[in-house]
Amino acid sequence: MVVAILGAAGMLGVDTTTILKRISTVYAVDIQDIDITNATSIQTLDAVDSLSTIINCAAYTRVDDAESNYEPAYRINAVGPALLAEYCRRRNLHLIHFSTDYVFPGSGVIPYTESDSVGPLSVYGTTKLEGERLIQASGCHYNIIRLQWLYGANGPNFIDTMTQLLTTKNTVSVVNDQWGSPTWTMDVANVLQRLLLSPIPSGIYHLAPSGFASWYDVACEIKKRLNLAAEIVPVTSDYYPRPAQRPLNSRLDCSLLRSFGVEIPGLWDSRLAEYLSGT
Repeated sequence: MVVAILGAAGMLGVDTTTILKRISTVYAVDIQDIDITNATSIQTLDAVDSLSTIINCAAYTRVDDAESNYEPAYRINAVGPALLAEYCRRRNLHLIHFSTDYVFPGSGVIPYTESDSVGPLSVYGTTKLEGERLIQASGCHYNIIRLQWLYGANGPNFIDTMTQLLTTKNTVSVVNDQWGSPTWTMDVANVLQRLLLSPIPSGIYHLAPSGFASWYDVACEIKKRLNLAAEIVPVTSDYYPRPAQRPLNSRLDCSLLRSFGVEIPGLWDSRLAEYLSGT
C-alpha cells in the first residue's frame, strides 16, 4: 500500500504520517514539495509508484485571517481539493480529505448528522464547504471526514495554549457557550489506518470522540488533570469578539462512521488525559 500525505508538516499531517508508516509506504510532502492549488504541481505524484491513496491534510485554517483573505482561503480550501479530486478520478485513486464543523450554523443543541442542512457563518466555513461540494461533484472515490477542535503535539492548539495560561496566570476567562468535542490528531490518524485497511463507501463522515463539552469544561479538565491552581472564569463568546463568528453548537453525530464498523475514539476527557500525560 502506497499513500501520499499532503500537508504532512502540519499538526494532523505529522501524526498521520507517523501512524500510517506502520501499515504502508508513505510519501509525505508539504507546500514546498507540492502546491495543491496547482494542477501541474500535483502531477508530480505521477512519479510515485503504485500510489493508491491521497490524504489531504493541507488547509487554510487561520479562521479569523480568512475573513479578510477570501481568495487564498478559497484556493487552498476549495480549488486545491477540487484539483486533487480530479487527479484522483483520472488515476483511479482514493482521496481522503478533511473538512470541519464550521460548515454548520451552530444552532440548537442536537448533534449534527452528515445529512443536516449546512450554513457556514464564516469565510473559513464557506470555503471548506465549497471544497466538499467540488470533491463530491468530481466523480472520484472519496471520503470527506469532518473534524473539530483539533489538538496535537505538532502545532498550536487550544489545549497547549490553555495549559500554558493556567500555568502562568492567576485567572483565565474561557467561553462556556461553544460546545463540541476536542479531538486528538493521533486518534484521527488511527481511524485513518482503519479506513485504509477496510475502505468504506464514498461520502461525508463525522469523526470526534464521545461526549461533548464547552471550552470552559475543557479548561477545567486540564486544570484538574494537571493539578493547577489558576481560577477559570466562564464567559460568553461576546467577551472575545473576533472577526470570524464561531458556531455555538459544534456537536457532531458520528453514528454513520460507526455503522461501518469504525471504532470512534473514547470519551473526550479520557483522550485528553492520555495526551496530557505525555506532555
